[in-house]
Order: sequence, then structure tokens, then C-alpha cells
Amino acid sequence: MADDRFPILRDVSVWVFWLGLLFLTWVPSALSEEISCEAEIKFQDGGKHLIDLKLILEKNLIVGLVFHKIESFTAKGNPMALWTCSVDTTNLDEDHRIKWSRKGNRTTFEIFEKDTGDTSAVRIDKTGKGYKVSFVEMSHYYSGMTQYPASVLIEKGIKECAVTPR
Repeated sequence: MADDRFPILRDVSVWVFWLGLLFLTWVPSALSEEISCEAEIKFQDGGKHLIDLKLILEKNLIVGLVFHKIESFTAKGNPMALWTCSVDTTNLDEDHRIKWSRKGNRTTFEIFEKDTGDTSAVRIDKTGKGYKVSFVEMSHYYSGMTQYPASVLIEKGIKECAVTPR
């Protein structure tokens, strides 16, 4: 139909294609939101904890959590050890399954480990301006030599997390 007699039809189909592509890529990202924060806790000996937390929301529902903690220890000012622990519900391997549940202002996810049969859980409660992420129910609250904090408070528009240690 779009031959040389009707060049406008050829141009319209190109515009429809590009507008459709824009709609398919823009609309899902417009409906999702990311809230993130960081914290740095320093020790007298020069060691520190670095914490990074990101929540992914779609239509005001939490659909993902990414958490990283790095601990560095020093002895007499010299770096001695570096330990990490993390949870990333957006990138689980085949040895882990995740189950999300929501009740009121609370979102809970459980991670099932295929090899060990263990279950870990993270609870996320909506607060006035953000969310409180609780790691207390993690069955493996140690990862290597470091442990998850008891909770992390993340608020919209505030880049620094409030961390409650164990």
C-alpha cells in the first residue's frame, strides 16, 4: 500500500514503529521507581563498614531489593581483611528460589537455598517517608566473617541510610 504514489503512508508507518518502541520502553520505566541509600561507619582503627541499599518499586509495591555490605579491618593502620555480604533479589541463581508476600505495609521475601534447604527472610516495613529493611530473620546472617545489620532505614530523597547494627 505504501508505494511511491502515497509517500505519507511510508512515513506514517515509520513514525508508528518508533512511537510504539518508545511506548514499550518508556512506560514500564515510568511505572517503576528506585530508592537507594549508602552509609559509611568508621572505626577508630581505620576500618569501616560500607553499606549500599536499593529498593525497586512498581506501582508503590516493592519488587526488588539489592543490598551490599563491605567490611574492611585494619591493624595499626594497615589493611588486614576485607569481607562482604549481599542480597540481590533481582539476580538469583538456579540454586536459590524467592517467595514474596505482602500484608498491609509489610513486604517479606524468603530465599530458599536448594543445596542446604535453608531459608532466609528479609522483612520490609513501610514507614512515614520510606522503608525499614530488617535482616533479623536471615538464617545466614553471617556471610564469610561479616554479618548483616539488624535493620536499615531508607527514606525517599535522603541519600544516607540509618543503620542499626546487631
